[in-house]
Amino acid sequence: MKSSRRSATRVPEELPVHHLVPYLLAVLASFVWFLPWEPTPWRTFLKFLPILYLIAYLWVTERGKGESGKVLVALVFSVIGDAFMAYPDAWFLQGIQAFGVSQVFYTAAFGFNGIRLPLGIGLYGIGFLLLCFILPHIPAPLNVAIPVYNILIGTMFWRVLDRYALMSHIRFERRVCSVLGAVLFITSDSCIVFLQIFQLIPHIPAQIIILSTYYSAQLLLMLGSADSFWARKSEMVKKEAAKKIVKGLVSVDFHRLSDFQVS
Repeated sequence: MKSSRRSATRVPEELPVHHLVPYLLAVLASFVWFLPWEPTPWRTFLKFLPILYLIAYLWVTERGKGESGKVLVALVFSVIGDAFMAYPDAWFLQGIQAFGVSQVFYTAAFGFNGIRLPLGIGLYGIGFLLLCFILPHIPAPLNVAIPVYNILIGTMFWRVLDRYALMSHIRFERRVCSVLGAVLFITSDSCIVFLQIFQLIPHIPAQIIILSTYYSAQLLLMLGSADSFWARKSEMVKKEAAKKIVKGLVSVDFHRLSDFQVS
């Protein structure tokens, strides 16, 4: 009776991966009902439904405190950008502007507490070289917006790399997720330029690649700020370490007691 009661009240120690199932289902719905068809208000809603779930999850679990609050605002502007980008012929510029604001809040979330200036200069230099290649092929209305966005996302990437390297007090899992999310975000934006604007491959395959990297990026960036998601794992590691210490002390005492009895 006692054992059954203990098992019923025991707190699970594994990561709450099941919390991400609704997000994956929303992504699947976006691929099935938005991707292959012409955009409508309903299909556009399905496009940013996964990001709405991330906003809700971050609010419920973190209550918008600290870094997570800035990431939450970044996700809100991402939803606005998604809505504009669903109609690229009419609202592509506004979509870039919304995502630019999103990058500003991601940068604010990662902070400027530790700065490696040579890394930042190097990243800006790489961005400048890419712009030299891209700008001659971009329509005139985007000649200002894309360079500005390039600087904003480059700054975000610089800050997330410094956060990973210099802010060891933040959970390792969070720092890794943020870096991977930033890399995938840049990959997704690069695919928009090279696959969609330059039309290197057909529209549907290009959209699959763009949305796959984008949804993965936003999920990882959210997990990079969701400290409570990783708290269970941290507690589990501490418990396992404590058990090993106790077992070691018990075994040492046992051997000492045996030696004393023999003598």
